[in-house]
Amino acid sequence: MIKSDSDIYTDGWQLYDTLTILGYNHKKVKYEDNEFYLKDEKTNINGVKPNWLWIKRRLINFNDMKKDLFKKYLLESE
Repeated sequence: MIKSDSDIYTDGWQLYDTLTILGYNHKKVKYEDNEFYLKDEKTNINGVKPNWLWIKRRLINFNDMKKDLFKKYLLESE
């Protein structure tokens, strides 16, 4: 579980706006402005999408994965 008050970096998808309501420090990059990093902090999110794509492809091999095992399999993908 991600600790409350953690920094979470995302694109500008509207659903992510709820992260601040949940107590997280939400920081956005704007793809439409060719912004792939935050200028005030040297944070680059270019690797996020390829990593998630790889993880999703890996996890799809575990058909009917039990919910309580998801975290274990996800951590193995790090």
